[in-house]
Amino acid sequence: MSWLLAVSGRAFRFWLLFGLVVCGVGGLVDDVPGELILRFACVVAATHLLFREWKLYSRWMNGAQTALRAHAERAPPRPELWVFGCMVGGASWVGWALLLSLRDWSQADQALAVVVYGATFWAAISVQWWALALGGFSRGVMAIAVRRIPRAGRPQTAQTLPWMAAVWSLPFLGIGLCGLPSAEGLEVLARTLALRLTVEQATASEETVELLLELGPDDHINEIVPLLNELGATAVPLGAGVSDLDLAQTWVLSSSAQAAVVLLVYLSLDSENVDAIELNMAISASDSPSLGTCQGRGGGIAGVNDPLAGGQAELRRVVSDTMMAALADLPIDSPAVVALIDTGVEVDHEDLRAVVLDRRSEDLRGHGTQIASTIAAASNNRRGVASLNGGGRIIKVAIYPALSSHRSAADDVARAIGQAVSDQVDVINLSFGARGPAPTAVQQAVAHALARGVVVVAAAGNDRGRASDQWPANIPGVIVVSATDGRDQRAAFSNSTSGLDQGLSAPGVGICVATHDGHYALADGTSHAAGMVSGLAGVLKAICPALGPADIYQLLAQTGKPSLGGGPLIQVDAAVLAAARLCPG
Repeated sequence: MSWLLAVSGRAFRFWLLFGLVVCGVGGLVDDVPGELILRFACVVAATHLLFREWKLYSRWMNGAQTALRAHAERAPPRPELWVFGCMVGGASWVGWALLLSLRDWSQADQALAVVVYGATFWAAISVQWWALALGGFSRGVMAIAVRRIPRAGRPQTAQTLPWMAAVWSLPFLGIGLCGLPSAEGLEVLARTLALRLTVEQATASEETVELLLELGPDDHINEIVPLLNELGATAVPLGAGVSDLDLAQTWVLSSSAQAAVVLLVYLSLDSENVDAIELNMAISASDSPSLGTCQGRGGGIAGVNDPLAGGQAELRRVVSDTMMAALADLPIDSPAVVALIDTGVEVDHEDLRAVVLDRRSEDLRGHGTQIASTIAAASNNRRGVASLNGGGRIIKVAIYPALSSHRSAADDVARAIGQAVSDQVDVINLSFGARGPAPTAVQQAVAHALARGVVVVAAAGNDRGRASDQWPANIPGVIVVSATDGRDQRAAFSNSTSGLDQGLSAPGVGICVATHDGHYALADGTSHAAGMVSGLAGVLKAICPALGPADIYQLLAQTGKPSLGGGPLIQVDAAVLAAARLCPG
């Protein structure tokens, strides 16, 4: 019964003080918003209750210490005292934060205030939980200690515990600081804090930060230009020249690292104009070191005169000699175009000059040249290696060097995909990856490509993990390719495609490729496996242009054979014959 009376008394005291503050402040000032007055009253009443609880608690603890000393007993230490000091400092911080809310805000200051309020609220939560833990521990230790002295000398039990202070003060302190919580507000706060951490991690050595901003379909960049000017940020349209509406409404914002945090907070809260705001993630293709020199072993492949074809064991595992000879004479109306979004291509390489469409490209790193040869190196040209591109007539490669610069990022990839779609390519090859969810702009660019009937192929990655943990492999609608070894099992380095809707596998160990220095070498990687699937998808599109992205995947999956630890291993003969039956003309 005594506890019930104690709780009722505290409730009465809180609401009495709350009402007095509301009436007092409301009667003294006229231009302060009502919501702010209610918040202020919550903070005052909760703070008063908090300190009163700790006053009662401290009175009992001090009495216990005095009683122990009077009986020549040693009093236990009191680690909770520093929590009391933190609460005093926290109360001062709360008052300062509330005073800030009375001034006239600029847009940047409003964003800063959100960070201040959020940090204050979570600091208050942390202090209260420390108070609960340390205060309860100290009181328990002290209660055990006073049992050593006679009952008559013990201090009177106070009707208070640290948990009561936490239970009473914490909710009202939170309401006073941040208002009533909402699911949307908590989501924005969590996303903002995560983005802030991402910015700090990604920009440890960068002076300039880039963000990707997507505006609503009816909004305009001029609506946030005042904020950009105030923070010294610039905006460049991502979708210039691209017909897709979402990309046309996406902007690349450049600012200092400090200003980027303010932009993230403010634009995350601007749900009226902003559909998405995120870091423009840096990305690069994994270099494929040379594993040795290609050697043309054995008698080669029947019907193929490329000197190194005999050493291409990867081709022998997925295509027969008969089909390789048939591809050299395959009747097609026009070649399929595979867009290679990579580091560029050495266009003057003897095995590629006949199949690339852009004569201005160069490849300083070599990755793009390797993948281009896997996709479409000219077969039966008495030079170098062979591919599924019989006579160099079935597939052409369009070059989009989005990963060629020292700081390539998500916007470069999204822009390249959009441009490839505008150029009406048939297949897009993405032999790269970055951990985490895909940036919104890249997701929209891929969705735009799929909606236009373009097949999108991505590498599963070489991290010995799951392809679903990295993008672009985790974007819906993308065909994801893991690498197999000489036993048709998933290679030790390859990510798994388990959990993805469109997983395939292709040879990715000991692949004979063209290099950017004009020679040939062996290389490993899911990048090359993806290139082989892109090349086969190009062949199927050349045979049957009506096949859409989902049709291509279903055809490859149904004609493939099981591989241990990966998706179906592509089988060229069965896939080509199936496509020919679908389009007999």
